[in-house]
Amino acid sequence: MEVVHLETANAHATVHPSSGGRIGGLIVNGRQMLVDSAANTLDWGCYPMVPFAGRVRDAHVAFRGESFEFPANDAPERSHALHGTLFDVAWHVVSATSTRVEMMCELAAPWPWRGVVHHAVDLSDTALTCTLSLDAHQDMPAMLGWHPWFIQPQDVSLPFASMLERGPDYLPTGKIVAPSLENADDCFVDPRGPLTLTYENCALTLQSDCSHWVLYNQPAHAICVEPQSGPPNEVNTVPQVVRAGETMSRQFTISWSNNATSRHSVRW
Repeated sequence: MEVVHLETANAHATVHPSSGGRIGGLIVNGRQMLVDSAANTLDWGCYPMVPFAGRVRDAHVAFRGESFEFPANDAPERSHALHGTLFDVAWHVVSATSTRVEMMCELAAPWPWRGVVHHAVDLSDTALTCTLSLDAHQDMPAMLGWHPWFIQPQDVSLPFASMLERGPDYLPTGKIVAPSLENADDCFVDPRGPLTLTYENCALTLQSDCSHWVLYNQPAHAICVEPQSGPPNEVNTVPQVVRAGETMSRQFTISWSNNATSRHSVRW
C-alpha cells in the first residue's frame, strides 16, 4: 500500500508504509505542518528511528564482545550511522481505518539481532499519536524515537533545563551543560514546560515518554524536535538491553489548539 490517508473534521495525515512507515504529511486547519518531500529520504516527514536513534559512533555497535558494522550515512566529514535501519524500507500494513493505521517491519540485515517492530499512528480532531514497539526475539541493545521535520514555525518555546555537551565528532561528551538552542544539532533533557511550535492558525504541542530530545534547527525551512529513548550512541555507551521475549515501547503525541496568535519571535 503506497499511501494511507487518515482524516478527521479538521486534520489530515498521509502515512507512507513503503517509505519507512513514516507520516509524510500532517495538515491541520488546512495548513501543512511537515516537510512533505525531499531528495534525501532522511529529510522529510516524521519517521520512526529504530533499532537505534540519532548518531552511532563510527557506524558500529559493540555488544557482548562482538562488533557489528552499519552503513555510514552521516555528513561526509563524519563516519557515523544515523537514525536506525528501517527509515527507508517498506513496512507491512497490519490494519487501517480512516483514523488509525498499524504497520510492522521485521528487523533484518544489517541489524544482526532478530525482532519485529510495530508502528501505530492514530489521528483525532486534536492530536496525532504515534506508538512504536519493538518485540525482541534475541537479546539486543535498542533505542526508539521519531524524526519529525516540521515546517519552520513563527514562534518556538522549548524550555529544556539542560543539554548534553556536543563534542567535535557531534556526539555527547558525557558532560551536562546549560542549554543553548542557537544553531543546534544537540541532545536536550528535562523539559520544564510544554514544548510548543506556533503557526499562524494553530499551536503544536509535543509530548513523549522518551527521556531525550534532539533539536536540529539549522535549516531555514524546517525544525526537527526529535524524541528519543536515550542519547545518541547509547547503544554503545550504556545500552538499554531488550531481552528475548520482551517488548520496548515509546509514544509520541503532536497535539494542537486553534487559538494561536503569531508573535513572530523565538523563545528558547
